Amino acid sequence: MEEDDTRPETRRIPPPPEGDAHMDAARGGGPFAFLEELPWGDVDAHIGGFENALTRALFATAPDFPLWEHWGESRYVDEFSVSTERLAQMSEAWRLAYVGRLLRTMALFYGLATEFSGTPLGVRTNDRESLGSVLRGVSATVGDSISDNQTTEQLPPS
Repeated sequence: MEEDDTRPETRRIPPPPEGDAHMDAARGGGPFAFLEELPWGDVDAHIGGFENALTRALFATAPDFPLWEHWGESRYVDEFSVSTERLAQMSEAWRLAYVGRLLRTMALFYGLATEFSGTPLGVRTNDRESLGSVLRGVSATVGDSISDNQTTEQLPPS
């Protein structure tokens, strides 16, 4: 019986492309080798920079977002059903409202507060399953673990 490649549970994930330094390291050094090679201070800075940029974008679109919230879903169903053709036909006001909706969807998935949270825009939420929480947790765990290993390896023998 031939396997159905279209079902999510049987779909094969292709290997990463050759030439990706992190993945090439992982191929040769085990599944976590690329994590050991990452500059974790830079990763932490990128996470903070992403959160800062997303928060600023939420504030920048706060005046525009209510248009989508009040009328968008009755007009377009949801933010994922807007075709590129419909997007091209939107007025500037509707495009800004749409971008505001997309930013809030990203913030909700990432784990930053939106108008729906009851807390100020951009504040980290306590959603442990959010992308931001996972990234920060991995960064803290792996970064600390790698730092501990490097510190241990650099100690002179007793």
